[in-house]
Amino acid sequence: EFMLRYADLATELARDNDDPARVLELERVAANCRWLAEHPARDFHEALQAVWFLFALLQIESNASSFSPGRFDQYMLPYLEADLASGTLSQDAAQELLECLWLKFNGIVLLRSSHSARYFAGFPIGFNIALGGQLADGRDATNLLSFMCLRAQADLGMTQPNLSIRIHEHSPDDFLRAA
Repeated sequence: EFMLRYADLATELARDNDDPARVLELERVAANCRWLAEHPARDFHEALQAVWFLFALLQIESNASSFSPGRFDQYMLPYLEADLASGTLSQDAAQELLECLWLKFNGIVLLRSSHSARYFAGFPIGFNIALGGQLADGRDATNLLSFMCLRAQADLGMTQPNLSIRIHEHSPDDFLRAA
């Protein structure tokens, strides 16, 4: 029901918009929301939308100030790779969608008392995304999405998400420099 309300809102906003490009975006958001209300994500855009819904619902349900998406570059990579390989999404378009998610991550600021804000040095929502590291077989896990996440952070300069990188003796030098 939560996702379907977002679908209805996106449909309504599309009807009231005069910009054809924005109408297409809103129609895609509405379609994503309707699909995700009952099915798993099929592509990168839907997977990003699903992550956002999880984040929003955790905030609503339990004031989840320490929600951590974890190894985002690992579980989201298959969606990105499939879309890039099929040509349904360009890397630039994927970067834009990723940066939209980063902006959404910064849209929720918890209400804290002044004492709590002093203790926590502000109003953090404090979730962490870990990038890179190793796969279960010991190979390096750094991938295209690892770099795209670093770029999103650099492009936007926002406080959330907190990024961590996992390193090991074979971590790529270009990844370390980018981080």
